[in-house]
Amino acid sequence: MTVELTPSGALSSPTREWCRRYGVFALAIFLLATSKWGSYLPTGHPPYITDIVLGALVLQAALGGRAGSRGPVRDGTWMRLALAALLFWSLLEFVTGSFSQDALRDGAPYLYGVAAFLVAAPPARVKLKMQRAVDALLVFHGVWITVALVVPSVYLAIPTMGQIHPFQPRNDFDGTVCAVFAALALHRALSGRRVVRNVVYVAWSVVLTLALRERAAVLALGVLLVVVALLAVQRRPSRWAGRAKALVPLAIICLPLLYLGVSHTFGYQRFVSGLQGYVPFISAGPDVGGAVNTTHARAEAWTAVVHYLEPSGRREWFGVGFGPDFMHASGADILLLGGPNPDVRSPHNYFVGTWARLGLVGLGLDGLVIVGGLHLAVSLRRRAPELSDVDILAIMAAV
Repeated sequence: MTVELTPSGALSSPTREWCRRYGVFALAIFLLATSKWGSYLPTGHPPYITDIVLGALVLQAALGGRAGSRGPVRDGTWMRLALAALLFWSLLEFVTGSFSQDALRDGAPYLYGVAAFLVAAPPARVKLKMQRAVDALLVFHGVWITVALVVPSVYLAIPTMGQIHPFQPRNDFDGTVCAVFAALALHRALSGRRVVRNVVYVAWSVVLTLALRERAAVLALGVLLVVVALLAVQRRPSRWAGRAKALVPLAIICLPLLYLGVSHTFGYQRFVSGLQGYVPFISAGPDVGGAVNTTHARAEAWTAVVHYLEPSGRREWFGVGFGPDFMHASGADILLLGGPNPDVRSPHNYFVGTWARLGLVGLGLDGLVIVGGLHLAVSLRRRAPELSDVDILAIMAAV
């Protein structure tokens, strides 16, 4: 896209309209495509690309960038109301606390929720272009992950940004993204769309998911396969549909072979090994990759945080806010990491971390946002005459 400037230096009207309609979409697929290293752009230090793009979109909206065009379409759910309440509560916690870079870092994940109010429904004529953007995202992510796994010396030769090399995988997140793409490609194949190509995408993405050796990715893959099944009613009959149906018995026949292959992977064994401390009938044998010790350390750290919050009514209900290092104050850093580390500011549990930062009030609002997002996904599946690839990607990312 060519950015046009008016004589005053401001963005031209067509560019403003493009940013209004596709700014959040472009940012989302960029972050999915590039993972952790992409989020560190442009310099590896704050402000990051998400801060810059969302800040620009908010400024554009505040200065009347939506003049002469429709605002966001109502989604028919209460998610935006819950999100507005969460944003208000987060801002309240932020302005009543101490201003610092740590406070900004702690508050950013919640304040990024403003993106939901910057999304506009794109016109039908660009549906194919957005679909192609999703295709490009899928292929680009798969290519650089493949290169990073096969020839890690390539990304290690690139100078770091902050503490990470460009094109260096973040295994848990990138494995989950690969699982999302595997499920999306499977949905396409079962819909009769470019069956052979999408089956290749599925196989490629599953191999990458397992090669990244993370429990989170294995769990994501299993859950998203259920999502693919639930989306079956949205698949349109086509001349390829009959051939696509042949994939179902083929998949059933291959399931025993798939299980034998997956059950011997490091990620699967580590996943099961981590469960055996909580599910009585699971016995995975040895502690694979330290999974049992890691799981117990996290559970002890979460308990330490809860014990730190509960004695104080203010901390329990309103949280510690943004900035304070509750991990160190509660002793959770010692239990989780074996020693203090000021860079680790979360107990590796989103809900416990949210409770600590925003209290039970913020945790309740955050829970409403999450349930609202899932409600929106279900509502879209039921009401939309047809789901686009962008819709499917959004549903799977939310799940």
